[in-house]
Amino acid sequence: MDERIKLLFSSFKVDEYLFLLRHDNENNKIIFSILKSETENFYNHTDVKKPNTDEDINGYFNGEKLFFDIFYKNEIVGVFDIDLKKLYLSYWVATKFHNLGIASRVLKKTSDEILHTGISKVFVNIKEENIASIRVAEKSGFVLSKRNIFEGNDVMLLFGKDIPILGK
Repeated sequence: MDERIKLLFSSFKVDEYLFLLRHDNENNKIIFSILKSETENFYNHTDVKKPNTDEDINGYFNGEKLFFDIFYKNEIVGVFDIDLKKLYLSYWVATKFHNLGIASRVLKKTSDEILHTGISKVFVNIKEENIASIRVAEKSGFVLSKRNIFEGNDVMLLFGKDIPILGK
């Protein structure tokens, strides 16, 4: 795990209304409730798996990632994570909080901060049909790097963001 990223993020203020806190399992019931209320459309456009039990949520936060709860006006509205091996960033925001710029602000601020640690590139992987998430990546400075077709004709787009070149 990249210690620079771990040190940078335990809590992270994006702006006056928006902040990230390292995921606390105490919040699993809130996140379970958010995900249970989402429509199938939400799940069709993300790789978030619909939870059926509390255990599904507990298992979601395992692995080699740093997980953060996204708070908007002191309410949990989604999750942001960083895969420390591949430097992939992932995010989801509850549907009722879409169109407020939350995901764009979180992705732009966190990716900029990570790149300022000396890491040269970060990535997001998005389903091709998820137009809203593609716009979030592009607004945050990410550029399409690769198109991957997987079993079942799932198409994922890999976007990357580099350290900005001075003068550009």
